[in-house]
Amino acid sequence: MYISQSECGTALACGLQWFATWSLGFRPKYPENLPQRVGSMGHAILNDRVLARYHGRDPAPIIAASNEREKRGWGEWTPELEGEFALAEQASNTLAGAINLDSLTPIIHNGAPLAEVRLQVPWSQLSAATAGRDIIAGLHHLRAAYDGIEGQPDIGLLMPHGVNMGLTRTCVDFKMRQRPDLGGTDEDSAIPDPQGAFYKILLAAAGIPIDEFKQVNVYAGPWLSLDDFMAEGSQYVRADGLPSRDLGKLGAMVKASVWADAWRLLVERKRVAHSQRPVKLSKKTGEPLKGQEWEAPDDWDAKQFIRHLETYPLVAVRSFRLDMSVCRDVVRDMLGAVDAHLAALAKGVTPSRHLRNYPSSPCVKRYGCPVQDACRASLGTGNAGRVMREQADAGALSRRATAPIGIIPVRATEAAE
Repeated sequence: MYISQSECGTALACGLQWFATWSLGFRPKYPENLPQRVGSMGHAILNDRVLARYHGRDPAPIIAASNEREKRGWGEWTPELEGEFALAEQASNTLAGAINLDSLTPIIHNGAPLAEVRLQVPWSQLSAATAGRDIIAGLHHLRAAYDGIEGQPDIGLLMPHGVNMGLTRTCVDFKMRQRPDLGGTDEDSAIPDPQGAFYKILLAAAGIPIDEFKQVNVYAGPWLSLDDFMAEGSQYVRADGLPSRDLGKLGAMVKASVWADAWRLLVERKRVAHSQRPVKLSKKTGEPLKGQEWEAPDDWDAKQFIRHLETYPLVAVRSFRLDMSVCRDVVRDMLGAVDAHLAALAKGVTPSRHLRNYPSSPCVKRYGCPVQDACRASLGTGNAGRVMREQADAGALSRRATAPIGIIPVRATEAAE
């Protein structure tokens, strides 16, 4: 059994969530949602695109997506799933064009592109790769419970870098975003990325050195149509009857031409409604009172927003430097978090919760944590494990088939003794 970057990240975020999802192996009953399905299909389409070029065949996005559908048990194709496939394919094409994916050379591993390849590295190889600062020294519970580390990088590419455009061995991670805020920047980050650091160490131990980690976020959400704005009581129209200029409130992207048409038609709707109002007359003169004339809304802000939409980026790239000494420390902290939780379990102590109560926190935001309901229900009981088992028995949680049986792997218990 190998430990993943996802498990380490969960262990750092919250001990109880790690205990529930990785030690007990509990998962919520609800199915994968739209963002997860679009993301999974998008990754499969991009992976197929790289493999197709390498093997000299045409890309087959629908076959790649269909294979992903069967693997994940989504059932037969439905109109909704076909719509999600369209979003995934469009986002994949946008991303590929933004980074010139079709012209980049993939990193080759074992005679094939490093694309969605699951790598597993035993502890002996990891120790050798981090010689001089063994990152697993002293992590006895971790080494007893697991055989090494594993991961599945999205794609490894030789990418141009710097003023001289020299080639850099880059690990690229794709994110399919459902909202216009892509959460990325074109500036390099001075703070290391845990996922990038984990892949740096994993790939180095597997004999694949990389120099850089890039997170590429692409918009894969819905696009608003003119009907969305013109519908009665549309949520995309402000109280003054004009289309919203706030992408955050719109919650989806809209083409500049569509928004421009919406502005024009909604202004006309306001003009017609104004013309149908009864005219108020002066009681003295019988003449229409002043201030009732139609005045078209100032369109300066509208024109600025249209220009904003015309240049709004659909892809955001964030680069992370991967200094080996820094990455060793980052991954050491990640692995140490799991080792600490295993040590607590070996003593009969359930790992601690990390309660966060701000509105967007995993503890508050709906679906922010896979065991959110069970965690809340266990507060005050003094026995989170028992409550989670009861919820599993009631059908609210399910257990992964590959999860360790019991609270802690037997080998870790033996190490503690």
